[in-house]
Amino acid sequence: MLDIDEFKAVNDRDGHEAGDRLLVTVAEALRGRVRETDTLARLGGDEFAVILHQADWSSLRRVADDLIEVVNAACPDGAAAAAHISIGGAPFTADSTASGLLAQADRAMYQAKRRGGHQAVLEQ
Repeated sequence: MLDIDEFKAVNDRDGHEAGDRLLVTVAEALRGRVRETDTLARLGGDEFAVILHQADWSSLRRVADDLIEVVNAACPDGAAAAAHISIGGAPFTADSTASGLLAQADRAMYQAKRRGGHQAVLEQ
């Protein structure tokens, strides 16, 4: 799970049109990085979910780092609507439920935000 750091500030400072353009830019950057077999969805507002199918722990870390990098490249500092993202990841296990997995990833994402954002926290 991920969201755009300080997204509300972009809307407040630059207007909702700028926020909408930023959402499109971030979504396109994310879409360009995930595999065809993965799932990318906008959950609402500035929150997105990525489901990596058949990925091990090191793949999750690599993809999370790549997603941060591609968003940085698409929205560089100094751009009209620069953006950084915070990511929370959680592994699917035999005991996982959709709601439980989403809650785990959400907690990890907010931990990344509390640490200053612009990073990924992955639960094991």
